[in-house]
Amino acid sequence: MTDTLEPKSLVEDIERHVRLRTGSEIQQLRITVDEERVVLEGCTTTFYNKQLAGHAAHKGLQGRSLANNICVN
Repeated sequence: MTDTLEPKSLVEDIERHVRLRTGSEIQQLRITVDEERVVLEGCTTTFYNKQLAGHAAHKGLQGRSLANNICVN
């Protein structure tokens, strides 16, 4: 990921990395980006998948904080 991605491209890039890393195990994945943070939302069946999603998204933060709001059912 580059440090110059626009928010829409950044969302797409993070989503691709999360889906690749988790094997698409995050249902209803939603990613929002603003000036200060990246927010992950959705649901999965294991804490491990939630952790993998957070690690995958971490690479694209570009100085923003990460809110991993993925629920585990």
